[in-house]
Amino acid sequence: HRIYSVSAGEITEVGSGYGAGSPVKELAWSPDGKFLAVCMPNGASTTQRVYSISDGVLTETGSAAHGNAARCLCWSPSGKHLVVGGGVTSGDSGTHRVYEVSSTGSLTVKSFYLHGAYVYSVQYSPDGNYLAIGGASGTNSKTHRIYAVDSDGYTLTEIGSYSHGATINSTAWSPDGKY
Repeated sequence: HRIYSVSAGEITEVGSGYGAGSPVKELAWSPDGKFLAVCMPNGASTTQRVYSISDGVLTETGSAAHGNAARCLCWSPSGKHLVVGGGVTSGDSGTHRVYEVSSTGSLTVKSFYLHGAYVYSVQYSPDGNYLAIGGASGTNSKTHRIYAVDSDGYTLTEIGSYSHGATINSTAWSPDGKY
């Protein structure tokens, strides 16, 4: 991983050498900008990491394994939870996990859900009340699901699931969260 600063139209590398041993699939800043979450697919001993940043220097604050392949992640709007989706080591079962993120950036898995096929996209609604999951089509699996998020931030209740007929690689909410 490398960190760049952009100022007055100039790009300057301010940090590097944060190799994870595997390609980066997705990364996302926490809503307050305090942490950077990174997920890597198969091959990394740790498949998601959380870093704090100061003057372009990353410091690892938390990490966790996600079976075989972390493919996507997103922060809750509150910044207290991180959802990571991906696959598992055998078969075609995908999963998504909800982690609680401490004030220091450490991760604690709070819930675990099976999707039925690899998960390629996770996205909270703008208000944090819903979570959209998109993934591959597999045997008896739905390609996308919508969950209601409980007030604890990690208990999810499926309120809809749909078969698209093809893989869903990306999900998005409208700014008002209605669609």
